Amino acid sequence: MSTPKELKERTLKEYKTLRSDMEPLCDERAKTLNYYFGEKFGNEIKGRSAYVSMDLFETVEWIKPTLMRIFYGGQNVIEVSPQGFDDEEKAKLMEEKINYDFKKQNPGFKILYQFFQDALLHKIAVVKYYWETGFTFKFRKYKEITHTEYQDLVNKGHIIDKVEVVREGIPAPDGTFLQEPLYDIKCREKKKFSKPVAINIPLEEFFFKKDMKDITDVNGIVLHRPLIHKKKAVKKYGITLEELDAEIENWENDVEIQARYSDLGGLNFITPNKDSDLVYDNEVCLYDIDNEGNYVPKIISFIGSGDKNILVQDNEYGRPNYAIISPIIVSHRMCGTSWESAIKKIQEIRSFLARNIMDNISYQHNGARVVNSLRVHTDELINGLRPNLNIWTKGDQDPSTCIYQLPYTPLAPHTYTMFSQTTTEMKASLTGVNKFGQGLDPKAIIGRTRAGTNQVMTASQQPIELLARIFAETGVRDLFQGFMDMNLSFFDMETLVQINQQWQNITPDMINGNFDLTIDVGVGTGSKDMVYQQLMGMLNAYAGTAKALGPQFLTEIADFEKVRNIYRQAWEMLGFKNPDKYVLNETTIKFMKEQMYGQPGGNPAANTGGAGGQAGEGVANNSPMPGGNGQGAMGRIPAMPATGY
Repeated sequence: MSTPKELKERTLKEYKTLRSDMEPLCDERAKTLNYYFGEKFGNEIKGRSAYVSMDLFETVEWIKPTLMRIFYGGQNVIEVSPQGFDDEEKAKLMEEKINYDFKKQNPGFKILYQFFQDALLHKIAVVKYYWETGFTFKFRKYKEITHTEYQDLVNKGHIIDKVEVVREGIPAPDGTFLQEPLYDIKCREKKKFSKPVAINIPLEEFFFKKDMKDITDVNGIVLHRPLIHKKKAVKKYGITLEELDAEIENWENDVEIQARYSDLGGLNFITPNKDSDLVYDNEVCLYDIDNEGNYVPKIISFIGSGDKNILVQDNEYGRPNYAIISPIIVSHRMCGTSWESAIKKIQEIRSFLARNIMDNISYQHNGARVVNSLRVHTDELINGLRPNLNIWTKGDQDPSTCIYQLPYTPLAPHTYTMFSQTTTEMKASLTGVNKFGQGLDPKAIIGRTRAGTNQVMTASQQPIELLARIFAETGVRDLFQGFMDMNLSFFDMETLVQINQQWQNITPDMINGNFDLTIDVGVGTGSKDMVYQQLMGMLNAYAGTAKALGPQFLTEIADFEKVRNIYRQAWEMLGFKNPDKYVLNETTIKFMKEQMYGQPGGNPAANTGGAGGQAGEGVANNSPMPGGNGQGAMGRIPAMPATGY
């Protein structure tokens, strides 16, 4: 293995390359933000329109609601599947644990929102995940507590901040108290936590080699440079505050050090300024090679160039613990691209056209004039035409001979067409964002059948659905896979999780198994509304089959369990997270069967239903539901309410 000093020298050498690789992206990000916020281009002419179109902002903001509905709707985003029969229950608990970690213990909505925002604007977005352990503190005040109660607080790990004696105690000869003292206490209740954490990484803090294929590229290197407080750095690296300040002082005063690291930013490589309480913590993920030629993931952390301020650890996550997405994947490159480059061009064109249109309208009402100042008092014309303006001529002069309005040239009709239609269609073809897909173009559905409308709607959503699928199969999947792997590796304490609106304690043994993780973005068969309509159509098809052929044929296709599953799925598509409120679950049905039959699997008493649902004939062939061979139960399917599809 390489020594810590060798790894650090390698990292500093690579850092110079990383800085140069990131400079074009940094410049482009700054320009993109100007377009996003509608800042002026810098080529404006005084006295003329300075309008800036907001196409980039509108496109990004119209796409984000669809993405958030897909990834953060009523259903859980992920589905954990067992790899073995014994892991089925564990897979369900793992799925609930991951969703609890992401949505309850982390601001899941904000993480995904910023994740998508960065990707749509800046070609790439980064989320870091890691396992964190520590303590939380709650401030407490206790009035007039006894010495015994005081010792109980200390034994429980409370941190005592202030003690005031309210009453002196009377000690006994055996070391106890005849009368216990009383105290007023201010303390902090200490509680341990152990949980996965996900944070959005500002792109200016993230450096990577531009030729990396993906985040797991063994020849790549990524660097995260957050600002942390000096006291945090002292605790992390096991140095004193004086040693850290000396490091900064050496960089400030040593000419040789300044020259050696001038290309890294000089003193700014350590801290924003020498008087700041913040320093840059460099955390590098790379792969080392052992003597047998195997790649070993490592995490190197350091501050400045001092050999003491460095930590080298095995990467227990097995790979760089970052999730990365790009809207458009570029083969053999980690950083893809996005629509923003093309949208910026369209924004420039639309801004140019809009400025000319508004200038032309202004010229029509307040155009240029030629004024003979020898025959007109021009003071009134300095501020231009305005209501109730009086113009005085010198002597007995006709104003029409003193003031001459210059003619203007109206814009060609195709200018307005290009602004309102052509550029809009160009943007729609790139992104799929159009008035029809947004429900803002009622004319688009005139004369269309329902099937035709659905077909056009589906086609308009295809670019966004592809975008959602790319996000799902890359960064979002990596993020949740990281959460699952961390729970398998680091979960070490009992956690209370709400499952189906019931609280349950989960221990490490309850989720220890082999699982597969699937991201369900709901775009394979359409949006959730469309899936709901499809499920209702299935129920109508069952009802039609029973009506046309008879219930005995329908029992060869579906039973009550299948119908119940359709209803459960339909309520989930509508956003209800707990369909058990509206549809009986397996536990309730099992209990009802036991009450009906007396024993699981036994026959019910007579007169509980017969063939065709008639009472008096019992249940034939151990049918799971009342009615001979299930026919009586399924005979009620044609009576199900029909819903439009």
